[in-house]
Amino acid sequence: MALHPGELAQDDRWEEQRSGRMMALHCRSRAGPVPSSLGGQFRSLAEPWAETATSTGRLMIAVFGGLADVERDLIRTRTAEGRNRAKARGQHMGRPSKLTDAQKAEARRRRAEGATLVELARSYDVGKSTISRLTG
Repeated sequence: MALHPGELAQDDRWEEQRSGRMMALHCRSRAGPVPSSLGGQFRSLAEPWAETATSTGRLMIAVFGGLADVERDLIRTRTAEGRNRAKARGQHMGRPSKLTDAQKAEARRRRAEGATLVELARSYDVGKSTISRLTG
């Protein structure tokens, strides 16, 4: 739903915890960008300060949006640091393999001897793509 000149987008599902980020996402997803230059406005029915018709409301939304961006960057940075520490400790990232190292070696050998992907996949109870990734 796009806003037309002079229309008001209202929302009663405001979440304070992620207010700035949610406001930006919500405005873009439900109403499209709020065209304030054309007279479009946003007003939260649950939070009276979240209104783009007033300078105070625009300031509050901008501040919360900035804080949400900083928070998201901190989360991204901490997550990357945690992944790097885990990798340095030698922890495996991602799903565990369905095949043991011995099964992988045997599957490669059998494939080189002419076994088809379907035969190998059935014998190890895995998908064809699992065998295909092993044998290149």
